[in-house]
Amino acid sequence: ILARLMEETGETATLCVRHEDTAIVIARAECTNPLRTVAQIGHTGPLYCTAHGKVMLAYLPEPEVATTLARGMPALTDLTVTDPARMAEELVRIRAQGFALDAGEREPGLVSIAAPVCDAAGRVVATCGVSGSGQRMRVEVLPALAAKVTAAAAALSAQLGCRAPNGR
Repeated sequence: ILARLMEETGETATLCVRHEDTAIVIARAECTNPLRTVAQIGHTGPLYCTAHGKVMLAYLPEPEVATTLARGMPALTDLTVTDPARMAEELVRIRAQGFALDAGEREPGLVSIAAPVCDAAGRVVATCGVSGSGQRMRVEVLPALAAKVTAAAAALSAQLGCRAPNGR
């Protein structure tokens, strides 16, 4: 599924799980574009400023979200959301649309889209996404990319027995 997502989008596709306050890459299909993200297995990113992490936050119980955000949200770029109230609004939006976007919040010029992967009980257990250069992943192509990411996440969820894909 990740290889197909990478081929369909032309961007590096990753599968992540949560460990404490980070999203960890557990599988990847790296694209061949000269300007690409290199997401090594085991690579971690903060929950509050990555697409994968924000999806994970969006589906955690509210007290756990509050505790996680209270540990700090330092700015990594000028675009990093550091205000818990603003993040709470973004988490509502993520649940409503079924995916998260990181457009330069962790790394300037890097864009990522991720969607939830659910188990048979409907719990979000992982995230599936793509990331690449903001030069290619421009605002006009994001809806099509988001549709491909959410479809891949739904396919992974179905393999895990989820009947209500994407955390819904």
